[in-house]
Amino acid sequence: MPSFVQPIAEYPSVCGEPTLFEDLQSIIDETSLGLTYEDWLSTRLQGACGTARDDHTDLLNDVTNQAEQAAIDKHSLVQAFFPDFGADGQFLDDYAASLEQLYQDAKAADALTEPLSAVSVDIPEVPEVCESLVASVRDEIDVKLEELNDDRNCALFVTNAICTGLDDTVTGILEEAEAIIDENTIRVDILLNDLKMLEGEDDESVFAFGGRLRDEYVSDIGAPLVDSGLRLPTENVPSPCVDVSYELLTFTLGVTQDALSFEAFLDERLKNSCGTTADEVADIRDNVEAEAAVAAVAKLECLQEFFGAFGGED
Repeated sequence: MPSFVQPIAEYPSVCGEPTLFEDLQSIIDETSLGLTYEDWLSTRLQGACGTARDDHTDLLNDVTNQAEQAAIDKHSLVQAFFPDFGADGQFLDDYAASLEQLYQDAKAADALTEPLSAVSVDIPEVPEVCESLVASVRDEIDVKLEELNDDRNCALFVTNAICTGLDDTVTGILEEAEAIIDENTIRVDILLNDLKMLEGEDDESVFAFGGRLRDEYVSDIGAPLVDSGLRLPTENVPSPCVDVSYELLTFTLGVTQDALSFEAFLDERLKNSCGTTADEVADIRDNVEAEAAVAAVAKLECLQEFFGAFGGED
């Protein structure tokens, strides 16, 4: 309770009538009594409002804990993406800031996609006379709710943006691999038909012949592997991208490399099979060129003799 100190304990008799002193003392007594009554009323009001403020404080603590966890989860998300998607030389904090900026830009442009976090709480109702006791706590609850939803929405936005982009990349690589295999199939068919004419049995189909060469290729541990140039987008699928799988892509990349390697095996086989024939053709070419050179010399000598015998003086 506030108290006022009297200027002096007793009014000096030499100062004449103590009227002013008595008036001051009366004011002090009334004021002290009024302040004491105000404290009593405040205490009485808190008692009448029951546990309203405590209930609001408990709610604030709960929302605060959720907001802190959302912030931790968002940071863990950034850490999961950073190794594969952070720029060269970029620090983790800078990467986190860049993702936050992307989210804020999308939020400002009203471009956030569903579903969005919309955590809310039921605020306990209190009598109007008790509002003053809980107003500040309610304001803090609103602030923490905004932080909670903002961090959760940022995490949702970042996960959707990166994982959707990663899924599109996987689809693009699969399409590239499919195109490579389609072109490879055409070339392999040509190689098998050519080899069939050189090595195949008379009654052997191209399909059976191809199967026989395929078995030889598989058993040839020295057959070189051809690099398709295609790679997984990341070494592993980032843990937040639960809907993205590398299983099909990994299998397809293996098939692509195998198809190109088999083609290289057939191409080398054809070159080896055509080796003797090519040498024979080269020998014939050389002989023809030599005979043509001899014929050209003979032709020139013949013309010179003819000219000497029948040419004019001019």
